[in-house]
Amino acid sequence: MRWIAIVVMLAVACGSSKSDDVDKVKEQAVESRQRMLEAERARDEAQRQAKDAAEKVEKLQAELADQAKKIDDAMTALERAQNDADRQAARAKLDALRKQRAEIQKRLNGSKAQ
Repeated sequence: MRWIAIVVMLAVACGSSKSDDVDKVKEQAVESRQRMLEAERARDEAQRQAKDAAEKVEKLQAELADQAKKIDDAMTALERAQNDADRQAARAKLDALRKQRAEIQKRLNGSKAQ
């Protein structure tokens, strides 16, 4: 009878040890899965931010190209001005367009730096 009790106690002790090991492995697997999901979320967020930044840069470059055309048109208007009033108006428009271009360039440089 004693031997049976000892064998049962040993079996229970060995079984609980294996059970603890299985529980630890399961915990590690869950933690590993959570870390993997977090890494995937971070990757997805980084990809979204990179895409947004690229779209912003493209938009600003298009604005800059459009602004260059407007400046060229304003310079042509200045060259063709017939009197002082027309020249002053053309210069004022050209100056305003140049300031806008500088602002766009500043935003573009800020976007590229990020």
